[in-house]
Amino acid sequence: MSAINRIRAIPSLRNLFTGVKTLFGVFGFSLLLSILTPGSSAQADPLEYNPFSTIGFQAIFTRLDGRIGFDQETTGIGTLNDLRYDLGLPVNNTTFGILLSMRPLEHHLVRAYGNFPEVYKGGQLLTRTLQTRTVTYPAGSSIFSEFRTASFGAGYDLDFLIGPRLFGGLHGDLKYLELRVRMGNASSAYEDTLAINELVPCLGAHFQTRNSFAFGPAGYSLNLGGFGRMTWGMTPNFLSYVDFSAGAALGVRIGGLGTLEAKAGYHYESYFHNQELSVGRSFELKRDGIIISVEGLF
Repeated sequence: MSAINRIRAIPSLRNLFTGVKTLFGVFGFSLLLSILTPGSSAQADPLEYNPFSTIGFQAIFTRLDGRIGFDQETTGIGTLNDLRYDLGLPVNNTTFGILLSMRPLEHHLVRAYGNFPEVYKGGQLLTRTLQTRTVTYPAGSSIFSEFRTASFGAGYDLDFLIGPRLFGGLHGDLKYLELRVRMGNASSAYEDTLAINELVPCLGAHFQTRNSFAFGPAGYSLNLGGFGRMTWGMTPNFLSYVDFSAGAALGVRIGGLGTLEAKAGYHYESYFHNQELSVGRSFELKRDGIIISVEGLF
């Protein structure tokens, strides 16, 4: 097996390879559409066509998958506990967020964003015995669980590709991530809890295309294009974090008032934390599904 194939065999890196290929695929299709499709934006000034500021709202509908472990590798004590099948947490998750951005210069964009806190509660009768460092939950007993998460951050985009129909480049983010999972039952003296509260520096790449078609009164136009954004955390030795989204965008420009743009596509996020194995804790979480957003461009 070649070195590249061995790297691709690692699950977290395999997801990264898949995301990168998807990002380039969507970008290539959107770029081809921009080149082949004539539109009123062909002669527009880049700054005139790319908005100075935006405000938006997004909703992400995902499916939960992951494990929380209280095992110790040296002694083999404990079990890896599935968030859905062992702890009974809901499969379907919904995330709501707010997006803000400002483009003070042609190639520079600053962003701020945040997701509202999410709380999911679960519980069920165990079909197998679960064990942590200090507590054993026997098969047939009931267990309760809770998953909490929230995030907010700020970012800077350097768009070295910019024009009437597209912009893209690299970005850096400073993102606060809160993840908390707890489990227990009536007979346990205390709850088992794993909590991650980290300010994570991130890097990534992004693009968006816009093809404008005039319609109706002067100043009205319809925008059609695609978008993609991939972000990964820069602390893989502590918390491995990947966030990816790509899809299509449709906007309507209303004279001099601004543009209302809707986006829909695929979203994937992954977290992996195993730096507490010495005290018996590890955490893996993946959520993927549909992302929908509505933004006002001014």
